[in-house]
Amino acid sequence: MKALFRIATVCAALIPAAVASAQQFSFHAYWEVERGRSHEAVVAGVSHGEYQAAFDTFSDEVEPFVVDGYDLEGQAFMNVIFRTPTGKPWIARHAQTSQQYQTQFDEHVADGDYCLRWVDSYLSNNRVRYAFILTQHRCQAQVAYHGLTASQHQARFNQLTADGWDPINISVVSINEQRFYTAFYEQRSGSFASRSFLTRDQFGEFAQQQTAAGRKLAYVNAYTHDQGRLPRFVAIYRSNLSSAEFLPNVDGRTAMEAGEEKVSQGYFTRVITGFGMPSDGGHDGHRFETVWYRPQRAGGTRPGGLVRPRLDNLR
Repeated sequence: MKALFRIATVCAALIPAAVASAQQFSFHAYWEVERGRSHEAVVAGVSHGEYQAAFDTFSDEVEPFVVDGYDLEGQAFMNVIFRTPTGKPWIARHAQTSQQYQTQFDEHVADGDYCLRWVDSYLSNNRVRYAFILTQHRCQAQVAYHGLTASQHQARFNQLTADGWDPINISVVSINEQRFYTAFYEQRSGSFASRSFLTRDQFGEFAQQQTAAGRKLAYVNAYTHDQGRLPRFVAIYRSNLSSAEFLPNVDGRTAMEAGEEKVSQGYFTRVITGFGMPSDGGHDGHRFETVWYRPQRAGGTRPGGLVRPRLDNLR
């Protein structure tokens, strides 16, 4: 993210100069906040071909923490959350084949130099691709796998969780009604609960159960099933987390409006995930699910300074 800002509209909304002038990419949703020393920028619905330009615009001064890919009618799109740099080395890749991901993992993670911060699988032209973020910041022991069938994943999940490992990311793609799983695990304190094949109604019931148990939504991943017509969801709830607010199934403009509102209330973005649905006339088919959290500080929470984008880049 470039440090310089300029007035972009008659309402004096501020946007990054690189985004305003170069217009190298377009997006479906965007919000950004500066709060004390904390800085966060969220860009959603960038086309696969424009993602590198979007990434380069921001990555000079903030670093990626969450990356999410999804497809709509065979075309891939990306979401990313940038945050205040940790000062530690990091590596981010997208559009990786299974072999490319495995090679990067073996080179950087298996020898203990880096660890996974985030991993996501998605479809591009009906082929599975991987996006991941590696970091040297706060690494701990991890177990990871990718490309497993649903039954293979379940067997590994049962074994690992019985041995004290907790799922951090579980990403799913569905091809011809067959699901393929990518995940990594760490050993963390507290309890968790997760599901990976939830319908919308089941997600709501699961959320009620976990809220009653005192757990908060830590992770959500959306994908389409039933020949791309039915959304399914992965959800991981954890104890020992700050409160979470969840906004499901909205288009890009609604997601951005909600993001601006949450920013003004002192929230940060925990997760954003997207999925594509057939267009219905009033919508373009892009859907987003977002989880926000508001960290607790001495003296209460502090609202942030919203850095608002001009809508020229909004699809």
